[in-house]
Amino acid sequence: MELTCDFGGLSLGAENASLSVIVAKEAETIAKMDKMFCGSRLEVTLGYDTEAPEDPKQKKLVDTVVELNSVVDCKRLGSTPAQYSLTLAFAIEDVDMPTLTRFHHQKQGRLIAKRIGKPSED
Repeated sequence: MELTCDFGGLSLGAENASLSVIVAKEAETIAKMDKMFCGSRLEVTLGYDTEAPEDPKQKKLVDTVVELNSVVDCKRLGSTPAQYSLTLAFAIEDVDMPTLTRFHHQKQGRLIAKRIGKPSED
């Protein structure tokens, strides 16, 4: 599933880092969001462009995309009339933390997710 999103706050714990992700309600149905994210372990790719051009047809001279690939656990899926909110938990020892911190409060990003199972109980 590929979604346009905004990235919210980043919380750091002893073993995990949690990133909130906001998705517009019109992007997908609640049934599909629930099936993909609730109680799931996911392979994800997060991305955003540090210098998105005002005109999407405009070419850039350098690649300014920040991207992160990781395995995460979805700890929360929330819903309001306007949006869905997700909490993605990253194992600190398994993620590139300098890159993950760059997603803190970034707008107009993307989330690509593939469900690979249920979170472990550790």
